[in-house]
Amino acid sequence: MRKLCDYSLVEVQSGSQGYSLHACVHDWTLEALNRAVDPELCLLAFSCVARSVACESEAQPWLRNRRLLPHAVRLEHRRLRALAEQYAQDKPDSGHKIGVLYEGLDKFTRAEQMYQQALAGYKKALGPEHRSTLDAVHDLGNLYLTQGKLPEAKHMSQLALKGKEKTLGPEHMSTLDTVNNLGNIYLHEGKMAKAERMYQRALTGKEKTLGPENPSTIDIINNLGNIYLEQGKMAEAERMYQRALTGYKKALGPEYTSTLDIVNNLGNIYLEQGKIAEAERMYQRALTGIEKRLGPENPSTLDIVNNLGNIYLEQGRMAEAERMYQWALTGYKKVLGPEHTFTLNIINNLGTLYRAQDKLSEAERMYQRALTGYKKALGPEHTLILNTVYNLGNLYLHRGKLAEAGRMYRWALTGYEKMLGREHTLTLTIANSLGELSRKVDR
Repeated sequence: MRKLCDYSLVEVQSGSQGYSLHACVHDWTLEALNRAVDPELCLLAFSCVARSVACESEAQPWLRNRRLLPHAVRLEHRRLRALAEQYAQDKPDSGHKIGVLYEGLDKFTRAEQMYQQALAGYKKALGPEHRSTLDAVHDLGNLYLTQGKLPEAKHMSQLALKGKEKTLGPEHMSTLDTVNNLGNIYLHEGKMAKAERMYQRALTGKEKTLGPENPSTIDIINNLGNIYLEQGKMAEAERMYQRALTGYKKALGPEYTSTLDIVNNLGNIYLEQGKIAEAERMYQRALTGIEKRLGPENPSTLDIVNNLGNIYLEQGRMAEAERMYQWALTGYKKVLGPEHTFTLNIINNLGTLYRAQDKLSEAERMYQRALTGYKKALGPEHTLILNTVYNLGNLYLHRGKLAEAGRMYRWALTGYEKMLGREHTLTLTIANSLGELSRKVDR
């Protein structure tokens, strides 16, 4: 390696204990030195990348996975793509792991392709009802939910559930994980009764098998808190979060990240209730603990920093809000990249901050930047896209651009009606905004 460094063909990456090869040098090596692709070496590279993918149980899996990403992408080079796609089917475990790598870094199109190829490989090698096949179906369902493709997510999750119930039994932990995921899908669809039914089933099964104080059981209690918060049932939501907080403290300790996540969720409740001081206290408590445990640039830390920005914006403390948003934006860009949805969420929030400050040109620029990124990462119909479209509608209305405002409102309304139904609160809010705009145009 020293000789390669001496000739500037390879650079030492001082903070990551790794090396980098300039893209031009890499292309030259491919074209000049490797005229005939060696399938065995290609398979070896594919397997090496797959084996190196970080597990979710690691403290900071995204750090290693971000370093792996260019290597995975290189396997899709025009000379290697066909072999890599074939290997994903021939070695479905490896294809599945690379799909996990892509999904964790918001490369959703590539993740979907890998999952599909791995799924085809599992079906061929093991059959449609094998545990590994069903896990791949399960992960595809999760991916579609992240992308906002709710019909596809529901189809995959129902398929996985049916197979797991038959193969593993209705009370197996893997089956209950899929039940929980179906609850998440129904929550996103605004079908609260169905979501609650799924969560209650998962909770009953996990309490029976694992006990009420197991962290996996407590995860479901937290999800029930989320659904009650979404429904505006603040007392029930707070009761669930407090129960989860007590359980996590006992099982994991007061400084564990899951415990502090519940503290953050309690802040969300207090914010919704208008209890700004209590919300800020919860966020600060969560931030102190998570920053100490994970560092100032961990995504969990940055999530709370963003929440503090929201609090300060609500209070009219604009300078402090912008400082929080910029902290979160800088961190997400560094850790997850500029096109990750978490990064784009902060850009959208900066748009809202600038709109509140009457910096309308800057606000529009932020919203458009977020919208472009969301469409690239998620496709045309995700709720994050529709939220930013609605924000643009409000901005155009404020600027007196009534035609553009109407176009944005109709776009958001059509999308929410399709994804969440006509009776969902978000759909009704946008319909009301469109009605008020129509009355203003008629006057």
